[in-house]
Amino acid sequence: MKLRDDLFYLIVFGPGFGESIVLRTPETGWVVVDGCRLPGAGEGQSPAVKLLQQHEAQWSAVVLTHPHLDHASGLDDVLAHGGNGPIGCYPHPLGLPQSGNTADDPEAAYRAGSVEQVLAAIHDCWEQNPETRWEIKRDTSRTVGPLRLTALHPDSNAVRQAEVSGNRNRLSTVLLAEWKNCRLLLGADAEATDWASIAEEYPDLAAHTALKYPHHGSAGAWHAAYATENDGAATWLMTPYNRGHKLPRFEDGQGLHRALMAHAPIHLTGLPARHDLQRRTPFETTRQALRDGHAPQAATKSLPGGFNMTIKPQATAFEGFVAAGFDADGNLIDLQRGAGAVTINEETSSA
Repeated sequence: MKLRDDLFYLIVFGPGFGESIVLRTPETGWVVVDGCRLPGAGEGQSPAVKLLQQHEAQWSAVVLTHPHLDHASGLDDVLAHGGNGPIGCYPHPLGLPQSGNTADDPEAAYRAGSVEQVLAAIHDCWEQNPETRWEIKRDTSRTVGPLRLTALHPDSNAVRQAEVSGNRNRLSTVLLAEWKNCRLLLGADAEATDWASIAEEYPDLAAHTALKYPHHGSAGAWHAAYATENDGAATWLMTPYNRGHKLPRFEDGQGLHRALMAHAPIHLTGLPARHDLQRRTPFETTRQALRDGHAPQAATKSLPGGFNMTIKPQATAFEGFVAAGFDADGNLIDLQRGAGAVTINEETSSA
């Protein structure tokens, strides 16, 4: 991935399960928000680490938005890579209670242990260098050179609700990253209930240069508060999720449909499944084509007995990504998309 020295980059990795964001200012500051690993059993390399290595860089700040494996995995590798600056995280206690009994569920045990490992790494960094400690709560902020990072969420009410419900998405850190005339809104997994609260406190959410769309495009994450007011000039990026009820969904009325009615196009780092046009980048399509099973289609392989199995994304470090580079006035100057990335529009009826 080649980056122009004079641009401010928002780079979003989304291999399918998980997402990781890297911000790079022209002054060579590097901020990593959340971690992910390449698809597999969690043993792949962090694409954020791979990017830092490629540019012989160290991080200037690291943020964990919330303790779910699809956002935490690999962030301990980022911390170990080396850097100097604030490390942001809601102050979760170690030994977080887990839902259900993980003793008979190896995958659940793995997920719980991996998240705990990342939290322990953050706590270790805080203890070794207290100046790095950023206990993220609403309206706390840090500066990294000319870049200002402000946490818009969680607030005390969301924390109480998370404690009652066990829903850690209520703790998702929504970040506003500001550099010169660029305003990047990073939505993590915040859902509509919390976006209403955020909008009350920050009524200018729609005035952004770019949005990392929340919660993989789920219907529950849509909120009019961040709908753009600049005739579609903003850049919206979204990541897929390939577990359970895969996201985003393409049916009418789902989150992607509602998002595209407000803003188009939307750039996905990939689809929930590896698709048959994985190597045709950039690939542009419509939500209706995806809804109706037209190109691109999920890649499958044949199994004995005449069965077919959908293939999950199997990206290399720089396949599942979208990188958007902005000048000081917030104009999109450079847009790079990895193999598997898809640009989606809403189909328009002919006159």
